[in-house]
Amino acid sequence: MNFESILKSLKKKLNLWKWRNLTGLDRVQIVKTFAISKFLSRASQLPLSSEIIKSANKIIYDFIWKGKDKVKRRALINNNIEN
Repeated sequence: MNFESILKSLKKKLNLWKWRNLTGLDRVQIVKTFAISKFLSRASQLPLSSEIIKSANKIIYDFIWKGKDKVKRRALINNNIEN
């Protein structure tokens, strides 16, 4: 399997949604529904290099934020919820 073709496909899929007027939560939902599931189904079969993971993260975060990150990534993926 060629992960570069998977990354191209992932980018193409997200670009189809990019022109729509979506909120941040909508873009996160698109990523969770289409991008991550597609990537993980193929990645679960073979070990991944850190370069592939970095490339996938860049594609995903560029789609979510429409360019430069507006929130630190650690804050975005933090599981701790304070009351």
